[in-house]
Amino acid sequence: MSTSIVNKEPFTGRTQKEDNSIVNIADVISSMLLAVRTSKCKIDITGTIAATIPFLTNASGSYFTFSGDVLYLGADATEFNGNQKLKIFLNGHLQDNGVDAIFVSAYSFYLNIAVENTDKIIIIKGV
Repeated sequence: MSTSIVNKEPFTGRTQKEDNSIVNIADVISSMLLAVRTSKCKIDITGTIAATIPFLTNASGSYFTFSGDVLYLGADATEFNGNQKLKIFLNGHLQDNGVDAIFVSAYSFYLNIAVENTDKIIIIKGV
């Protein structure tokens, strides 16, 4: 039994939409995943921030700008650490709650590494 390959072109991670425009498949998947999420915020780093300096999930700070939904992180560290629906990404890399991302308060946390200008933190809180 043989299998024939219909499309022999290399996979580029892009596809053509009905209107003949090209779209990145990762963007499509990302938007589909975010559609089922309830909340998302972004923290853009505008200066150097040492490890253990808190980030807010409801306002901007001295060296970072906050945008998006206000996110409640939990009542305490146990709730924060165990929340599998709360995902914190630094430059696209998932941080481990309770290890890389440490609970401070219901609306703040810190990373245990320093961050630099142009780093980005994305937080997604699922349903």
